Amino acid sequence: MKVTIVGIGGLGGALAEGLLAMPDTAEPVALTLCARRPETAARFADRSRVMGDPRAAVAGADVVVLAVKPRATAPLLAELASALAPEALVVSCAAGTTLASLASASPGAFALARAMPNIGAQARSSTTALCLGARCSAGRDLPRVQRIFAAVGEVRVVDDETWLHPITAIGASGPAFMLLAVEALVDAGVEAGLPRAEALAWARGALVAAAARLDPALEPQALRATVTSPAGTTAAGLARLEERAVRGAFLDAARAAAARSRELG
Repeated sequence: MKVTIVGIGGLGGALAEGLLAMPDTAEPVALTLCARRPETAARFADRSRVMGDPRAAVAGADVVVLAVKPRATAPLLAELASALAPEALVVSCAAGTTLASLASASPGAFALARAMPNIGAQARSSTTALCLGARCSAGRDLPRVQRIFAAVGEVRVVDDETWLHPITAIGASGPAFMLLAVEALVDAGVEAGLPRAEALAWARGALVAAAARLDPALEPQALRATVTSPAGTTAAGLARLEERAVRGAFLDAARAAAARSRELG
């Protein structure tokens, strides 16, 4: 399978590293990277094919992954359209940009799909949403794109593209919301007299512990109840969070992120 990644920033670079680290299978991946920065090209030059011209990079590719900013995705696809093989699959990683928008910007016979990873890709712990377009073949294209994004973590297939707006808000933007909570806990530790590095270690440990105990079969509030003793420290802190309407703030943040995703489409 010939795979080209256009855009070797944080996500594209993580995807490339994941694919290069995957064991060989019955269908090896021949990877081409389109990188215009010399330092990026040098990083991968001895491990994969690296090119600076995106049209040349996508020629002959079975799967092309566009890992560029949302506003750049449709114009880039329009530029590449005539260089793509008719049977190629193009996967956009742009938040908000719909399959219909991409198709209208670049008419062609190639198939389109969307992928929405998150920052966990850089640690190969992303949860990536995949949505196939109308021209995709479930038998041919789905296994290919699943294999590509499995290189950076868990893959979940979404049949309804409109779900990608809330998924973007929760799965892709959500880590930033969690990190803001971690920042606040670190600040609380410093305020109470802990060195910043020590406060960060404990705040990070709290997030890791919560994530480790999350189970699809267990509702978060049930898990939270296991560490909330009556009249205890956790109960006191949670009561203050509810007084400050933190739950509502998280809801509003997710709604705002989903609304922005729709605007980008």
